[in-house]
Amino acid sequence: MQTYSFYRYALNGEIQKPFAREHVPISLIPKQWVDNVPGTVVTAVHAAFIENSEEDESMIVDSMSKYFNYSEFITGASVDDDRFRVYSDWRMHEDSFCRLVIQAQLDHRPNRRTAGGKVLQSMMELDKYRMLALMGLPFAQRLSPRIDDLNANLQNIMTSVNSADSHASNEELQRQLLDRLCALTAASLQLSQTSQHRLAASSAYSEITQDRIHFLKMEPIDGIPSMANFLQTALHPAQRTCNAVETRLASLIANSQITAELMRTSRTVDIQAKNRNELEQLQNTAKSQLLLQETVEGLSVVGMTYYS
Repeated sequence: MQTYSFYRYALNGEIQKPFAREHVPISLIPKQWVDNVPGTVVTAVHAAFIENSEEDESMIVDSMSKYFNYSEFITGASVDDDRFRVYSDWRMHEDSFCRLVIQAQLDHRPNRRTAGGKVLQSMMELDKYRMLALMGLPFAQRLSPRIDDLNANLQNIMTSVNSADSHASNEELQRQLLDRLCALTAASLQLSQTSQHRLAASSAYSEITQDRIHFLKMEPIDGIPSMANFLQTALHPAQRTCNAVETRLASLIANSQITAELMRTSRTVDIQAKNRNELEQLQNTAKSQLLLQETVEGLSVVGMTYYS
């Protein structure tokens, strides 16, 4: 994974429209180079660093909406012990970039630039890991119907197993059910193998996103939707969906393996019973042969005595 960051100082008047096509830093990068960047873009963000305008708190939404094409929904948060405030509408604009505004509060301490850089970097990482965490959701949604089909097949096999128990003599039916069950278990294991890393990565990225929210010390701003609540509201259902799919798949594998073991145990008991019956028959046959041999020997002794 690669991350590219480009910065430039805003000239006089540009800060009023920091996201104009001719003002963003990427406008200075050769278009051919941008078009030939390898790989797939996970997230692209334009960020503007502005000073506090000392406006009334009730006018925050109106003053910030101009940066987001006058969007009706803007989230905000106070970060770094209220030394900075961050705003975003978390949507892709016409240039395929999201937008982020970082507003420095009235603070003239020498390390403000360093602190602002850390806040900007953390916000960029927050957006990146948020998108990476959400990438597991479409995969989990595609996986869910497949798990439903396998569960339905398992239920049919279990029903057939119960029917086969009442007809234990039908060895061919039991063998077919066991073959079907082995194929289902193999398909479940294959799904688990292909999905395990992706779902685990989604869970890890979700935790990293939570860590970034705590690191930034996000606090709500009066009169504007909370950014932390918005991110968590969007992230938690997706993560729960991924966890639920992972749990269902693990349960499917466990149930299919248990059912297969029960069938193997049942067949083993049947085979042992048949072997015991065959041994009893062999034993009875041996007894009959021994009695016949004793009878023949007794007749032979009588015959020899008679002739003697």
